[in-house]
Amino acid sequence: MNKALKIIILSNTIFCFAGALFAPLYAIFVQQITSNIIHIGASLSVFCFTTALLTFIICRVGDRFKEKEFLLILGFILRAVAWIYYIFIRSVWQIYFVHLILAFGEAFGSPAFTALFSSHLDKDRHFKEWGSWISISLVISGVASFLGSVLVKTYGFKPLFVSMAILAIISSLIVYLQPRKLI
Repeated sequence: MNKALKIIILSNTIFCFAGALFAPLYAIFVQQITSNIIHIGASLSVFCFTTALLTFIICRVGDRFKEKEFLLILGFILRAVAWIYYIFIRSVWQIYFVHLILAFGEAFGSPAFTALFSSHLDKDRHFKEWGSWISISLVISGVASFLGSVLVKTYGFKPLFVSMAILAIISSLIVYLQPRKLI
């Protein structure tokens, strides 16, 4: 596996770890804000539909960006901001708002990651390298899901959200600090 691909995988592994810390705990968090269970599904629906629409729009212009790294970093940063915003959520409407921020981050970040990853695949190793990434992301998600629950049980949600944001910023810095010719 080439160096550029390793760097892309490292940054996204750290980022995916951050996101997976919270994923299994989302419903519990929302139930602390509102007792209406419909808001859990509705807020995720807002995220999914908004992400789909924004991805469609952003992908129409994304190839015009010479440096896809900028879009990846923007996606990491927007999601870090959203994760910090979770600390201040007191109403269900704020949950919907944070999902809009997350949708923008996802719409910028995920296609950028996929484009960068794909552009650095080694010839005749696409299956192996994509498979390696999928395996890594699943293992990291499994570990993070457990650790996130331990972190919340021990310290609460606020330290979890701060940790997630810090990891997203670290992911951004890993990409940002690389020489542009490498990635």
